[in-house]
Amino acid sequence: MIYLVILKLLVGFIRFECEIKKKMLEVIYKSKHIKVIDVKYEVLKDVWGEEFMKLLKFVKNDLDIVKNRVDVFERLSKYYSNSKAINIYNFYLMCKTDGLDNVKKRVCKSVYYDRLKCLKELNIDISQKYDLVEYDNNIIDFNPFTFEEVV
Repeated sequence: MIYLVILKLLVGFIRFECEIKKKMLEVIYKSKHIKVIDVKYEVLKDVWGEEFMKLLKFVKNDLDIVKNRVDVFERLSKYYSNSKAINIYNFYLMCKTDGLDNVKKRVCKSVYYDRLKCLKELNIDISQKYDLVEYDNNIIDFNPFTFEEVV
């Protein structure tokens, strides 16, 4: 029973191990002869922290929330086949232009939730909606032959 409680607490955590070789310890302590008793926990903790930060920098692009459409398509292309990336990208554009509620009404329920899940897994932001100006009613009728000549 206690195992299940501990397991629930660990969900969302990652395990990261760092190996410190003798050469690194020689550089840190500036000596060729290092005894176990000489190794301080704080030094090991600092080395672990530096190595972990290297890992985070390596995957930093995957941790960032993607907001612009060029980056969205690049990230989708990185993780999915070309056809699936295009389908999810088109879904993303629909969400951005029409809003999630309208897309949900027009798209099959399973497709809607599947594509939404794919976008969330890749940290793609769909919270904002683009404001598109409706040009159909605002067409300017311009005929250059009916205006006076400008000198």
